Amino acid sequence: MPMEFLYEYRWVPILAAIFILVPYLVILLKRAIVWVVKRLSGAAEREHRASEALRMRYRSPDWDFYKEHLCRDVPPSLINLYSDFDIGLWPMMKLKDREVGLCPIDRKSLSSGTTELLGHEVVPLAFDDCGQAIYLKPGINTADIVYVYDAEVEEILFQTVDAYVEALRMNSANLSFKRDAEKRGAP
Repeated sequence: MPMEFLYEYRWVPILAAIFILVPYLVILLKRAIVWVVKRLSGAAEREHRASEALRMRYRSPDWDFYKEHLCRDVPPSLINLYSDFDIGLWPMMKLKDREVGLCPIDRKSLSSGTTELLGHEVVPLAFDDCGQAIYLKPGINTADIVYVYDAEVEEILFQTVDAYVEALRMNSANLSFKRDAEKRGAP
């Protein structure tokens, strides 16, 4: 008789555990989902803020700083380039034999580690796909030649800033044409 009693009620502890554990697990799962969603939305928000801050750096170059860095006036074609386009949204583009991405011009872009290599600090106008800086040399009597530091050698990339800007504008026009054609569904 005592054994039959145990057999009749053997499912009670299991059912009690199920009725207690299932709601508890549902609550834990709900909290985990809410936490993940908050985490992801926070990450997206931080990424958006960082992206917007970078766009603002592109849209408002610090020309006073750059003039002070160059020790001469900033070439007008470079100022026009940064004022005409939303260059922060440009993808990497072909420039001569390099893929190039433009840089914001401000104090944060100053590469002070280049002093030992080049004898001067660099504010890069762009970086190529190998991470090499494209820049203007500072100096009062220095010409507005666009250089690239390539494999421990400082090379002339363009003889003038105007030629550099024109090459970027041509590439930008080609990119805009391709984007417009893609929107229209053209091959």
